[in-house]
Amino acid sequence: MSANIWTRSIAVLLINLAPDLQPAGFVAALLTLAILAGRHGLMRRVGLFAGIGIGIALAAIRLSTAENLSEALFAAGLTVFEIAAVLLLEWVARSLSETENKWDETKKIEDQAVQLHEAARADLGRWTSRLEEINKAVRDHLAYVEDRSTRNLQVSELESVAVKAALDGYNAGIAENVGRILGVRRTQ
Repeated sequence: MSANIWTRSIAVLLINLAPDLQPAGFVAALLTLAILAGRHGLMRRVGLFAGIGIGIALAAIRLSTAENLSEALFAAGLTVFEIAAVLLLEWVARSLSETENKWDETKKIEDQAVQLHEAARADLGRWTSRLEEINKAVRDHLAYVEDRSTRNLQVSELESVAVKAALDGYNAGIAENVGRILGVRRTQ
């Protein structure tokens, strides 16, 4: 039965505090966003000073309503906690900013390397294409020179060369056959 009472008490407390927690959460989210999202030092400093200022202002409000020493100490402790949270956020933001700056430097180097690689590939493509064009021009020119050389020969000259080659082959065959008949061995 006592667990049920505690559950109800906590539920009632949360329901009663919800309207008060929403604006506080909104202010805390804005300060956190200003500190962590500020890529430049100025925005982070604005968030840092705003967080410290709000902590001090809330301390003044709490101290003005404090009726005894324990309430004043609670107000001071809560203020120290708030300011420590803001300083912790600033420390995290500075660390993230330094890491991001290192990453940016590395990314710039990588981007330059990628651009150089792409430029080299484009050059390679151009030079390969140019080499193919030159090789084709050389082949075409060689074919043209061979064609002209063939055209320059006289038909009678070609005929005489062909007849001479045929006769030479015929005579070589007859001489070999005669040598075999006579028993002469061929020397290599």
